[in-house]
Order: sequence, then C-alpha cells, then structure tokens
Amino acid sequence: MAQAVRDRDGLKRTPDITKQWQELIVGPTSIASKAVAALVLIVIEALDESSEADSWEQILRLLAGRLNTSTSHVAELPANFCILLTSRPLEDIHKALHAASHIRHISLDEVSPTSTELDIQLYISHKLEDLCGVFSDAHFKMLALKSDGLFEWARLTCEYIKATNRVGMNPKSRFDAVFAGVPAKGTHLMDNIYKCVLSDIMPEYEREEVIPIFHSVMGQILVSWELLPMSALNVMQMYFPYDYDHYDVNLVMDHLGLLLVGGLKFSYSHTSPPCILLQLSHRQIMQS
Repeated sequence: MAQAVRDRDGLKRTPDITKQWQELIVGPTSIASKAVAALVLIVIEALDESSEADSWEQILRLLAGRLNTSTSHVAELPANFCILLTSRPLEDIHKALHAASHIRHISLDEVSPTSTELDIQLYISHKLEDLCGVFSDAHFKMLALKSDGLFEWARLTCEYIKATNRVGMNPKSRFDAVFAGVPAKGTHLMDNIYKCVLSDIMPEYEREEVIPIFHSVMGQILVSWELLPMSALNVMQMYFPYDYDHYDVNLVMDHLGLLLVGGLKFSYSHTSPPCILLQLSHRQIMQS
C-alpha cells in the first residue's frame, strides 16, 4: 500500500471508491498473498455509520461483486483473504448483500445469551487473572451474569475493580460496590457503573471543590468541534474569560481513564499528548 501511494498521492483523496479498491486493496493483497499463506482478515466495522451515502453505495456494490470490472469483485481477492463486516441490518445494506453467494450472513440476535455470558466470563477471568487470590470462578460468573450481555460493562467493571486511585478501596470492596443498590439492566446498568467510577474519583466530600473543575474541562471537550490534544485544551483554558476557569486539563483527564479513550493527533507534532474521545453521552455526563 505504501508503494501504491508513494508516487500517487491522489489515491488518498480521490472520491473514486472503485479506484481505491482496485489499487489499495486488490493490488496489494495480490502481491501479499505470494508471501503470506496464512488467513488474512480484513475488518469493516460499523458500515452503517458511514456518513457518505455515495461511498456507502459503492462499497456495497464492490462487496457484492456487482461492478463490471473483474478486479472489483470480492471473489477476485486471494483465497486466503476474507472480509468481516459488521453493521445494523439496514434495508439498503441487506438488499445489496443478501443475494450474493460468496457472503455468509450471521445475526447477533441468533447468538444465545448463554454463549454470550460464557464469552464475557472468559473475558472477565482473563482481565482479572492477576487477582486470582482475591476472586474465584464463582465471582467471575457473578460478574458475567450481571453484565446482561454487555461487553462494554464488563470492560469498565474490570478496570474499575483493578483501579488503585483511592485510599481505603481494594478490589473486593470495589466488587461489592458493583453489586450494591437496585439490580439494573441495559442503559441503567451502564449508568450505574459510570456512577461507580465517577463517585470513586470524585468523593462526595470533595465535590464542592472538584465539580467546577469537572464542568469547565468536560464542557470544553463536549463542545469542541474535533478531538484536540491536552496541550491545546490547556492553551484554550487560558483564554476563558474568568480566571476561575483557568484549570490544568490534566487535573481531570488523568483520573478519567476508565471513561475516556485516547487517540493521537499528529497535526501538532509526532509527540503530541493524547486526544480525548468521550464514551459517555451528554445525558450521562450531566447526570453524573
């Protein structure tokens, strides 16, 4: 792929999806297949979230093999290359792909809750394996059962149980905190684990002092048009009209690792600090 774009920079910006497919996918994979005998998986995650309708339609036609040029047909990929595509079952996606003989359809609705629970239990046991002296398979099963099939809840909960950012709290007490209160499912289950995390890093006796900092920094991030490195967020803070809004963004960000995802913004420099991508919705932020 590097060779393909080295002297043809326009390939990175052309709106011609078919041309990109042929020269960035079909061409490089044909060459790679001569050196790689193992199975190679190409993942297209959340196709339904594409914002470009024209590109979306072209991608569907390419995957379904309905363009005239032979090199555009998915079947022309090397035999050891496969594509895994995830999406909601939207009508146009289903219509474009359901009749293609080379495409196998699997609905997650057909996966049994028991199978999902076992997968989550295996995930939890792996994430908490260094705490095997504290927890047993019975504890892992309890967490998997409470997850209600939500892998994201399991991920957050494991990180919360392993956290060490509060005096007096240990993995067992955090485990107990997860099960405290009224049993919940779905979005309420996620709300509860968010509340556990935020309550842990902002204890009630500190909230009068901490909440204004939280509001200033998180409000700044929520209204940003694009992801920014923390250095840029700190510079912006200095231009806020009131002195009491001039906070070091790290004071908040350093403690919200469980609820935020880091990226990297190279437009500033190759050593720019991580950008911030929220997992929380506006509703969850404001409630918390």
